[in-house]
Amino acid sequence: MADVSSALDEDRVVRALRLSSRPPKAGAPLPAPVMDRLTRLAAAGLTAETSQDRWATVLDAVSLSPVRTRVVPEGLPAEPDEALLAAVKRHSMSVPDIAKAFGIDPTPPPRARRGRSRP
Repeated sequence: MADVSSALDEDRVVRALRLSSRPPKAGAPLPAPVMDRLTRLAAAGLTAETSQDRWATVLDAVSLSPVRTRVVPEGLPAEPDEALLAAVKRHSMSVPDIAKAFGIDPTPPPRARRGRSRP
């Protein structure tokens, strides 16, 4: 957890989010103060002024982190481009509230096809 805190101290929010998704011990929760700080800084990284590439990067990291259900963006891009909308759709099941803010219904990813069908 020290790695997450040090990444936050250095304003490396995406790194902190990615580190938080891989705890040192499986199932070990983050301490409450770290969760609160990570949530605040992740939300601050999702504003209307944030570039759309950065928005997609932060969203990707949020979708895999333990704070994914707690993050509420501070703002949305006025006119999201296709790449950002595709990223939101791809992560819609992990961050359904953010997807709904973009007008996207959370949908599961398409199922992989299995081998040949039998006649």
